[in-house]
Amino acid sequence: MLRIGLWRVLVLLIGASLSGAALGCVATDGETSSANLNPGAGGGGGEGGFGQGGSGGATCVPAAETCDGMDNDCNGGVDEGCACQEGQSQPCYSGPAQTKNVGACAEGAQLCDAKGQWGPCIGQVKPITDTCNGIDDDCDGAVDDLPEVACGVGACHVVVPGCVNGKAPVCEPLLPSLEVCDGVDNDCDQLVDEFDPGVGKGCDTGEPGVCNAGKKACVAGAIVCTTQVTPSNEVCDELDNDCNGAVDDVLGTGGECSTGLLGICSAGTTACVGNGIDCVQTLQPQSELCNGIDDDCDGQLDEGNPEGGGACPSGQAGACAFGVYKCMGGQLICEAGSGGAEICNGKDDDCDGVADNGNPGGGTCDTGQLGLCGVGSQDCVNGKLVCSQPNQPVAEVCGDKLDNDCDGTTDEGCCAHPLCTTGGTLTPSCDPCVAKVCASDSYCCNSGWDSICVGEVTSICGLTCP
Repeated sequence: MLRIGLWRVLVLLIGASLSGAALGCVATDGETSSANLNPGAGGGGGEGGFGQGGSGGATCVPAAETCDGMDNDCNGGVDEGCACQEGQSQPCYSGPAQTKNVGACAEGAQLCDAKGQWGPCIGQVKPITDTCNGIDDDCDGAVDDLPEVACGVGACHVVVPGCVNGKAPVCEPLLPSLEVCDGVDNDCDQLVDEFDPGVGKGCDTGEPGVCNAGKKACVAGAIVCTTQVTPSNEVCDELDNDCNGAVDDVLGTGGECSTGLLGICSAGTTACVGNGIDCVQTLQPQSELCNGIDDDCDGQLDEGNPEGGGACPSGQAGACAFGVYKCMGGQLICEAGSGGAEICNGKDDDCDGVADNGNPGGGTCDTGQLGLCGVGSQDCVNGKLVCSQPNQPVAEVCGDKLDNDCDGTTDEGCCAHPLCTTGGTLTPSCDPCVAKVCASDSYCCNSGWDSICVGEVTSICGLTCP
């Protein structure tokens, strides 16, 4: 029993080993098998303890590895050393990566050969030098980006684009012009500012004295005035030789001296006269001023009241508030005037500080009314004479020979007694006022002229009783 069991185990182990050895190998009849797809068939078990073992799988016979997706050399590796499988293809491009499929540049294609290697890249277009053809030959994203073309020199120099719409433009230099001083080769002879019509002409340098004279020159593209004379020692020749802005300021000049003339004309200054130095009068005669100086050089001071005669504020009141300027002791003083009689004008004519005092021009006047009402009072009011009426109409007073009621009639219709006095009855015919009162109050003419009647003289007749 033990021996039979051990034998069966041995047979199984041998069968398993043969089966594993057949995985992934090439069969002897030339048919390929896969390690995973065609394993050898295991032997069947023996019956009654001594069964017959199954037949083993196909045997792998190593061969040269080919690029076919199989493990031809039975080493467990498939297509080692192969880049591809024959017949495969892929896109390719050997130019700079940023130029692929840009402009004229395009990818090509590679085919895998029988050796499992990629063949050359067929059909690719790589960058070339750009030409003026309307195509982006260098594949930089810009069509015909050729450098500009220049021609001509100086002011004739012209720059044109390298290519326009696929065509190279013609570069034609500009025409030359007359050369001037501007830092430009105007006549296009490769010489700059070699001539300008203004060069060499006289000009003003802006310097004083003899240094003012200059000549025009072309310097750094601009006409400038260059100095022709340099400063020298000053001499008496009516020129500013040292170019300091002063003529004939020779050493020894400029000091004070006396001319021997009168007044302000006596002051002098040493200066060049001709070719020598002399005392030159500093001031010339002028109109006399009130300053205590002989301005007109006649030997007299302030003669003729110079600058005087004009009105001035005296500081006094009224008409004396303004005086007249007078030159005294080299100074102008205000000499006040004297006042006059006061008149009605709103001014202080007598210079006492009060205008129109004393009612100047005042007195009686005619008011234009009748009787006592015509005698008025004339008064000075706000600088004007005004005639006022001080007397108003009153009841006629009999026997005073005056027109008291201002009706143009004196003592008319004198009654038995004054209207403003109580007494006996009055007749209406003696006075117009009595007629009015009696018409209103018959008692006054029938019974007696009492105080009521006197009051009615005012209320009815409008007369004022004293």
